Amino acid sequence: MTKKKVPALHDDTVIVQAAARGRPIKEIAATHGLTEEKVRTILDASGSQWQTAPALRRELGLEIERLNSLEQTFYSKAMNASDPECVASGNLYVKLAERKATLLGLNAPVHSAVQIIHHKAAETTDSIDRIREAIDRIRNPSLPKPDDYEQ
Repeated sequence: MTKKKVPALHDDTVIVQAAARGRPIKEIAATHGLTEEKVRTILDASGSQWQTAPALRRELGLEIERLNSLEQTFYSKAMNASDPECVASGNLYVKLAERKATLLGLNAPVHSAVQIIHHKAAETTDSIDRIREAIDRIRNPSLPKPDDYEQ
């Protein structure tokens, strides 16, 4: 009986997995004989492949399947009153159901309203205005003095 030869992981995949495990870019670059810039380029390319609609739908579908499987397990445990962990299982079931609803967009707000209220700024006088008023009073003494404004 012969063993099937398992193909080695592509270097890019190994690099992405190392970064996902938290290894520093500098260390990954040194291990694979690459520059740090090349490692960043590989990580950027890996990230952008998940931003396509088919990849997102695929991930969403897989995640929903995982959640469905877990929901079945915890729902049956939660409904078994003789199980000492029925309450904890019920709590986990509710969290799983909420997560699934969020992923499916069922927890989105019905609507949102934005109100913009403008208040007219209080009129303030700056030094130029006060100087202009003083000049006007000097030219025309019949104008009220600043003390008259406060009354």
